[in-house]
Amino acid sequence: MQKILFMKTFGAKLRDLRSKKNLSLDELAHHLELSKTSISKWESDLSKPSTQNFLKICEFFEVEVYDLVENVSNLFFKKLKFESNDFIINNPNNSSINYISNEETLKNIVTTQNQLSDLLSKQAVLITKLSENLNSSSK
Repeated sequence: MQKILFMKTFGAKLRDLRSKKNLSLDELAHHLELSKTSISKWESDLSKPSTQNFLKICEFFEVEVYDLVENVSNLFFKKLKFESNDFIINNPNNSSINYISNEETLKNIVTTQNQLSDLLSKQAVLITKLSENLNSSSK
C-alpha cells in the first residue's frame, strides 16, 4: 500500500515551529543571532537558509535535520537522485519534488554541505591574504 504525503514548504514548517514556541520573528532572530528579515524571507519561501543557518534552526528547535526536511516540497538537492516507489506525493502546487526517504543519505548530504562550507571559508581566507599581499607589494 502506498503512503500519501501531504507536503509543506520549508517556510511553513519553520513558521509552525516558531508558533509552537510562541516566539515572534524578533525573538527567533535574537536567539539565532540572525536578522528578522532573513527569517521572514525563509518563512515566506522567498529564500532558503544556508547550511549553517539550517543547522542553527535544527539545534534551536531541537529537531533532527531529517525531521525538518521530511515532507518538505521546496528544498531541492541538485545532481542527486532519490527514488522510492512506496509513496505518492500529494502536493497542491504540483511542483517538482525531491523527497529523501533515507536518513543516512540525508546525513551524508549535510556532511558534504558542511565540508563545502569549510572549504569556501578557507578559500575566502586565502583570497583575503593574497589580496593583502598584493596590496602591500604594490606600495
